[in-house]
Amino acid sequence: MKNEPDPSPSAPPSPLTLSAARGARLIALDRLDVAGAEADRLASNPDDLDALHDLRVALRRVRSWLRAFRPDLEDSVAGKDRHRLRDLVTATNRGRDADVQIEWLRRASRHGDQMVQRGAKRLIDLIKTEKKIAGAPFNGNSLQSFAKERTRLIKRLSTVSEPVRPPSAPPPTLAAAIGARLPAHLGVLLDTLDAIRGADDERQAHAARIAAKRLRYVLEPAESVRGCKSLLAQLKGLQDDLGDLHDAHVLGNRVRDAIMSNPGPDSPALQAVARTLAAHRAASFERVDRQWLSDTEAVETLSRGVDLVGHRLARISREPYRR
Repeated sequence: MKNEPDPSPSAPPSPLTLSAARGARLIALDRLDVAGAEADRLASNPDDLDALHDLRVALRRVRSWLRAFRPDLEDSVAGKDRHRLRDLVTATNRGRDADVQIEWLRRASRHGDQMVQRGAKRLIDLIKTEKKIAGAPFNGNSLQSFAKERTRLIKRLSTVSEPVRPPSAPPPTLAAAIGARLPAHLGVLLDTLDAIRGADDERQAHAARIAAKRLRYVLEPAESVRGCKSLLAQLKGLQDDLGDLHDAHVLGNRVRDAIMSNPGPDSPALQAVARTLAAHRAASFERVDRQWLSDTEAVETLSRGVDLVGHRLARISREPYRR
């Protein structure tokens, strides 16, 4: 029994059944189209935080895919192209962090005592002032830079040259290329999860979050493969849990800096916020620990799922090659 329905003769072939060079380009072009649409949406309303978030995600998907398929795209995408995309993503970090921190402080203020409320208000004022001085995280210049980079990449990715092969040796398919990348991505994720020991392991937790994200983004084009959709949901849940812990770490650093810079009458209120945040960080870590670090069955289920999807992708790769 086949894993996927056979497309009708008039339907375009699935990118999974194309050569890795062609299929990888189609996915990259599709992700660039999504990022372009989100950039247009943000340009029409620069204050739309949802548009900014969606553009961040779209850019990360593009960059992660280009990074994962460097060997197959090396004649179209150079290191400087990926670096420019990285710089564009980085430009959005500060504004996104500020918005997340303000929202968390508002929630803490609603549920905290007067000291927490006072400290939260002081921090919100500081963050807003810094955000105003820094300017828009993704302004017109940044959008214009992305538009130029997108145009360059679309032009390069729209053509592909493949070596001449005898009929008996078709090029590897995108399905095979994705499957071949899964063990390494899974290995990095398992290693980074294993390195997390406590709620204060900021660097290790951040590395695990990035690893989960990269594995998820590589798997997304194979969503129609049996078992992949649930696997993507697992990775999304892990990524969200680690993201909550990461946000707590970043805000914790911000609060610590504020305490050091404000040793006067605001200090007790800021320290009250720090204690509330420490409790939140501990709860975030406890959730990650319970669901992923201490629960070996969850990690084993994830590992088996990745292996199964890899095997199914390998079977797809043996279907007749479509140019």
